[in-house]
Amino acid sequence: MSASNASKILVTVLFVLIGVPPGLCSVYGISGALFQGPIASNPWEYVQWFVVPSLVGFAIFGVMLWWLVATWRRRSP
Repeated sequence: MSASNASKILVTVLFVLIGVPPGLCSVYGISGALFQGPIASNPWEYVQWFVVPSLVGFAIFGVMLWWLVATWRRRSP
């Protein structure tokens, strides 16, 4: 196994372990919040409990996805 293959495997495993759970939680959290409606009377509470964590989850997912794609597009020497 070459170093290129090892890095692809490592990045794929890290994406599955670190990138996918926040992305899925963000999607389910936002969709659940949209169907339930705001549960808090204060809009800032709603933002703190649903919007901010979802954006952080999407950011983690996006960075990990970008790293995965960049690694798999690299040509082997």
